[in-house]
Amino acid sequence: MRILIGLVAALTLAGAANADQFKTPGLSGPLSSPTHFVDGRKKDRNLLAMIRDGMAKKIDFDGRYSSSTVSCGAACNTFWFVDRNTGGVIAAPESGAAGEFTWDVVTKPDSNIVQLIVGPMDDVGAKCASLSYRWTGKAFIAAGKRSGVMCPG
Repeated sequence: MRILIGLVAALTLAGAANADQFKTPGLSGPLSSPTHFVDGRKKDRNLLAMIRDGMAKKIDFDGRYSSSTVSCGAACNTFWFVDRNTGGVIAAPESGAAGEFTWDVVTKPDSNIVQLIVGPMDDVGAKCASLSYRWTGKAFIAAGKRSGVMCPG
């Protein structure tokens, strides 16, 4: 019986410790999962589920967002940010250049700057570019100049 009580106590403590990683400082409840798109896009339960499945476990952008990567096919990903206070989902910025897609998104938990690594879809090791955007709380705004980098791969 003592072993059972000890096991229950250990599991309870472990569960409480693991729950802390899903809390934002100052919040009393668990962090939100994606529930809606902030841009007014029609609710797509399948896409929200994929965003949830690809979501970082911790806050990794601007003190309240978790990034998420969703596969959209061979050598294709879309990148999203989930507001862990509200469940709102925002799309990561894109370069907008023809024939170019986002290879990677780099963020920091305490920064509102997103760095995109963009380049050609089919040329691993080719020249890519780094683009920076600042999140204002409502929109991404270009921050800095395009600079050349090697494509990931």
